[in-house]
Amino acid sequence: MSDQPRIVARAAQPYVAVTERVTLDQFPGAIDRGFAEVFGWLAADDRVSPAAAPLIRYVEVDMPASLLVELVRPRSRTKTSRVTCESPAIVSL
Repeated sequence: MSDQPRIVARAAQPYVAVTERVTLDQFPGAIDRGFAEVFGWLAADDRVSPAAAPLIRYVEVDMPASLLVELVRPRSRTKTSRVTCESPAIVSL
């Protein structure tokens, strides 16, 4: 088994996410708020369920100015490709 990085092709995974632009000092609070909102939304919507462990997607890193991150929870597939969310902060793909 190699300890070197490798590229693995995977199928698309639908997910629910909150996007935040933060400084490094604001990052811990954004993680707490964002995951609480994502988990709350998933718990309130019985059409979808979590499908894998949560993760943080780094969309843009502009150090030391800011980070643009998505706080993500992969979700189950539904009969429709998109699930409508009540909160404008929540993205469900």
